[in-house]
Amino acid sequence: AASFEFQDVTDIAINLPQNHILVLQRSWPPLTLWNTNGTFLMSWDTKEIGYPHSITLNGSDPSVATVWITDFAGALLAGNSYGHCVKQFSYYGEFIKSIGKCGKYTNGSSINPIQFYKVTDI
Repeated sequence: AASFEFQDVTDIAINLPQNHILVLQRSWPPLTLWNTNGTFLMSWDTKEIGYPHSITLNGSDPSVATVWITDFAGALLAGNSYGHCVKQFSYYGEFIKSIGKCGKYTNGSSINPIQFYKVTDI
């Protein structure tokens, strides 16, 4: 059996109706999907997440459920497309949208455009 080494896990989401556990970490891959017996199912291959902090699952049917991830990256870690924002993905890792202006020079609080500062949870 193949082994998997977790690094800097920040949060998990449990989808009980599907018997799935989504594990979010600050290393590659950023998200892995497991069944509740501990069998690896898949991982996300996305460069859309800079420094993930928390995960929220919206729905349980993988065909329509979405996953929200807070991208906490501070100025030294953030790039142009991540940090200080919340991102929505399909259940299988396709980027849908972000809320808040992402990027290393966006830290602060504003309404127009929406800007978060080290957003940590949804």
